[in-house]
Amino acid sequence: MSRTLAPLKDDGPPSLPLFHGVVQVLELIRALYGRRHERTSSSDSGGGLPMLCLVRPRELEDLLPAIGERLKSAEPHRVPHAYIRLEPSTADPGDGDRAAQTPLPPPEVDTIRGLLADIAEQLNGPLNAQAGRMRFPRLSLALWLMRQDLSGTEIPRREAELRKRLWRRDPAQRIAELINTGTADAPDRTVWSVLKVLALVPWLWFQLKMHWRLPLIGGYRWFRRQSYLAPEVPGNFLGFAERLTENEWNKEVPEQVAKFLINTLLEDLRGSYRRFPWRLRGKWRTTYTTVLLDNVTRSNGGYALLKLVNDIRNETGLVDPLLLITTSSLVPPHAVEPTVDNVQDVVSQAHEADEQGYRAWRHKLDAARRARTDMTWYLPVEIPPAATGDSRKSEIRRHLAAADKYTLPPPPWWSRRTLPVTLLLGLAGVGIYVYSSLSVGYCGILFQPPWYWLGAAPGLTSMENKAGECVGVTDGTFLAEFIDDAPPGQTQQAAQEADPILTGLRAIGDTISRQNQAALDKAAETGRPVLTLVYLGDLSPGAGAFNLSAQHETLAGIAVAQYDQNFEPNTPLARVLIANGGKDMGHGVEVVDQQIAELAKRDPSIIGVIGLNYSREETFEVIERLGAAGLPTVASTLSYDNIPERSPLYFQVSPQNLTQARRAVEFAGEQGRTAGVKIYSDGVDPYSRNLGSDVENEFRRVHPGATVQWLNEDPHTAGREACKTGQDELVYYAGRGTEFREFLDGVGSGCPTDVPPMILGSDDVASHVANRAARFAKIGIPYYYQSFAVAPSTPDPNDSGETVVGPALDFYCTLNIIIAGHDPAMPPDECPPREGNLSLDGHAALAHDAASVLLRAANQLDRGGPIPITAGTVWRQINANQHQTDVDLPSKYGLVTGQIDFGSDTNNRVPKDKSVWTLHVDQAGQVSVP
Repeated sequence: MSRTLAPLKDDGPPSLPLFHGVVQVLELIRALYGRRHERTSSSDSGGGLPMLCLVRPRELEDLLPAIGERLKSAEPHRVPHAYIRLEPSTADPGDGDRAAQTPLPPPEVDTIRGLLADIAEQLNGPLNAQAGRMRFPRLSLALWLMRQDLSGTEIPRREAELRKRLWRRDPAQRIAELINTGTADAPDRTVWSVLKVLALVPWLWFQLKMHWRLPLIGGYRWFRRQSYLAPEVPGNFLGFAERLTENEWNKEVPEQVAKFLINTLLEDLRGSYRRFPWRLRGKWRTTYTTVLLDNVTRSNGGYALLKLVNDIRNETGLVDPLLLITTSSLVPPHAVEPTVDNVQDVVSQAHEADEQGYRAWRHKLDAARRARTDMTWYLPVEIPPAATGDSRKSEIRRHLAAADKYTLPPPPWWSRRTLPVTLLLGLAGVGIYVYSSLSVGYCGILFQPPWYWLGAAPGLTSMENKAGECVGVTDGTFLAEFIDDAPPGQTQQAAQEADPILTGLRAIGDTISRQNQAALDKAAETGRPVLTLVYLGDLSPGAGAFNLSAQHETLAGIAVAQYDQNFEPNTPLARVLIANGGKDMGHGVEVVDQQIAELAKRDPSIIGVIGLNYSREETFEVIERLGAAGLPTVASTLSYDNIPERSPLYFQVSPQNLTQARRAVEFAGEQGRTAGVKIYSDGVDPYSRNLGSDVENEFRRVHPGATVQWLNEDPHTAGREACKTGQDELVYYAGRGTEFREFLDGVGSGCPTDVPPMILGSDDVASHVANRAARFAKIGIPYYYQSFAVAPSTPDPNDSGETVVGPALDFYCTLNIIIAGHDPAMPPDECPPREGNLSLDGHAALAHDAASVLLRAANQLDRGGPIPITAGTVWRQINANQHQTDVDLPSKYGLVTGQIDFGSDTNNRVPKDKSVWTLHVDQAGQVSVP
């Protein structure tokens, strides 16, 4: 392509010519390049930029280079611009006027093509990249097509050849090539197949751009929508592109080709200035794109470029951000002197250019656009000869010195480059705040993934923060969220006592979680059904080490039952969910209604609920709600007499308080303490009141002449009052284990050390005994206590004598393995000793038996045929076991804590004749079975 560029001078920065009006011309340029007059759509009145044509004497050849220097030295950085110095014309100026309206000759297309390439190259250079480089994808594609020679390709195959070349040029091809390179190093067939599929995505994207008019996917779509060269012929992009190739484009109308090329440049500039929510770069550009064309004439393509820009703006009606500033010796496009009649009214003088000249052009613009005049976008300014005389030159220099340097308007605050960072930081802060709020609301730990709030199995777990307590359901993964918050007012001593128990609880939660996952994996491999048990208890650490110790043993016993079930080769597999009803079951009803019941509706594998450790009114309401939800419930340690009346779906493996009271009266007879009984009850707790009344009634029934005295409801005062007990009387402690230490404090402070009263504690005292620190804090006072199960009193269950034999010995060996963190499937050769403090409350065995009642009923259903295993069928099977005998599984469950026989009456859901042990704690704090 031809070039008409003149060599640039290399004799230092040019000086600004001194002429009348030079300051006004500079101020006009300042007003034009600043992006303050932009209109966002073509319909806005007065939208667009003029082409500023400086008509200067030939001797002022440094005018435009000096203006370029001013643009370079702008603050804080140069105004983006390109400077093109064209070869001055040697022709007679009159020749241009006579040929002003002749059709554009074909060689002129090459000239304009070269000009556009030079302009794009400079604008895309690093010097103009402060606000981001301007890209020219449409112009570069058009110029590339015009260089493609398809003359050596058969006509039917030219479209395919052009498609191949376009593919090689497209960025999508490079992406596909990178993916294919990775395919060669694929480690296996699966990865290789995935990479091969991914390699097709760039090619499909290319085909979409080629054949469909999809928005926002590249410049091909625009080529078919622009106005020049009839792009709808022959009907697709490839056909239109073939018309632009070498030896083909010169068959088109030259003026249409030139307009097409110029329009691609203008559209690329528009794209650089467009604003999108995801791209603020368009608003970073606070100046318009300025192009300086020096020495424009008709013979060097300058006039033709201006004329075609004027025509394109008139024809398309689109606004573009191009500010053209030219110099010439005659007024374009007519190439006449400024004084000629047909241009005299539009030519402004330099000293009035920034006021009257530009304002007049703006006022006439709307009418000129509608009329599509040949000078709509021209703003010619006549530059006078250079000033003469030293005084005149000095005056102009003073005015120039007073003029401000060129500056770039600051971008809007919301479009500055720091905004994305600020927004990201702000959004991150808001996100962290919202996340932490939600995290607290869902018992999450900060910086955990949000899906952790829902547990490892999101469909079966749900945890919420209720009044500072974490309650809800987990599969064991997040048991720590239930127990980690220390209760208000907890002393340092209590915290030290609770710490090892908390550690053990977390470990048991992890064990249950692993066994849950192992059950799911095994079910996927073997097709065995999965059953889900829900443990519901008080896991909030409000009662300190007493409560947590019992929960630790309970969950450990359930883990053993789960392992035993899953170890069998042909039984359904067991999964365990852990639910916290809050301190004293204060949120139990909410947890049942909003979480457990809802989970059971979604997951029919939930066959029942176990646990419920404390006899309180809140627990009774929970049992009612579980019955209403259709979930059978098997309590492990509840003994309140009237609980079965609350729900027909309720069972328990512990004896009732009445049975415990009868054993207490039998113990008094054995010890010769039948003359009377002094009973402690706190007067508020339902369990304590019920048990105390049962003891009183049984004592009066068996020993009609015996005296019955109720001690003070304050445990310490009651302990002091107990010192007045005679040698033939019994003190029965019917309170909670958490208050037994205070009771002993009263005994120790009020009784002679050599003659303490005989004290028999209820089954709840087992929680005090199980807490080693609490037990050994008050040595010197012997006492007895009742228990629903006997745990080994030595680390090795084999050393516990006749109290731990048969199923109990197997159970405690597996329990020790689980507590030690070993895999029960790979046990050591011998029964390992218990690590850490021994727990003597029997909660582990009771919880194991409660879970076993549900699981054994489910096993019977599984062996019995096609009856589905659901909560309802399991409940019916437990009832059926009360009057039907299974050869493999008799109705009397022989379990760890003894025989559980619900009898033949289906209305009876409490075991008959369940054993109640009486254990002794001596003055040294050692436990034994009398």
